Amino acid sequence: MKYLKVSALSLTVASLALAGCGKDDNGGGEVEMKTRLEVRMADAAGAYDQINLDLQGVEIDTSANAEGKWAKLTLLHPGTYDILDFESGIDTLLIAQDVDQGVISQIKLLLGEENSVVIGETPAALSVPADGIVLKLASAANLKEESTYKLWMEINPLTSIVPAEDGIGTYLLEPDVRSFTESMSADISGNVLPLDADPVVWAILGADTVSGAYPDAEGDFVLQGVPAGTGWTVSFDANVQGYEDQQVSDIEVVAGEPVTLDPVVLAGPEQE
Repeated sequence: MKYLKVSALSLTVASLALAGCGKDDNGGGEVEMKTRLEVRMADAAGAYDQINLDLQGVEIDTSANAEGKWAKLTLLHPGTYDILDFESGIDTLLIAQDVDQGVISQIKLLLGEENSVVIGETPAALSVPADGIVLKLASAANLKEESTYKLWMEINPLTSIVPAEDGIGTYLLEPDVRSFTESMSADISGNVLPLDADPVVWAILGADTVSGAYPDAEGDFVLQGVPAGTGWTVSFDANVQGYEDQQVSDIEVVAGEPVTLDPVVLAGPEQE
């Protein structure tokens, strides 16, 4: 079973400015421009073996939608997703669609009825909000026509899944979601060994733990969507007694420029 400790970074509510109107090529009146919007799902790991969400639709809150607050988009593959599959650099494409000009301030994931968590081999029912998972966008961006805007949604399992008060083995989804974009963040990657230490890797800024990841079978890890800035610390925490934690400090993250750390080896008990 996977155990991570996460304190979520506060989200700043912002608006996403889409492309404006333009003139047609024949000198006529204004024509409505489109912008390509891609929405992907990523995940920070949590203390569960599976978290299965039944994704059935996506809507955006946009001023371009004259008939109502929410405009429906086309979900590429409706169905059940184990969101723990999308960690340490792995994501899945939910939306790839041209959208009208306007302002997007929120994105909503609509959920069906087949939602559950699994601990060990035991499944448990997961109750979800009737209005789905609503994300208030954390970053502002000016989009131009014929461009593609890529947005990642990352659900924090540790703070999003809580036991129901009935105490009969059911759970509630109280979504704790953050967003990140290529234009305002970058990934931090590297390698940590030995795997016998059961290490967990964290990206930390001050008192906020923003992203966490488990290394793969080779010790490689990716911390996705770390916001641009200075003073980042990557912490390597050993979950097996006898191994020592380690940190790499004073890391600068520049938007769109991935950071690769030197390999880390956690000191451990002497081999007999």
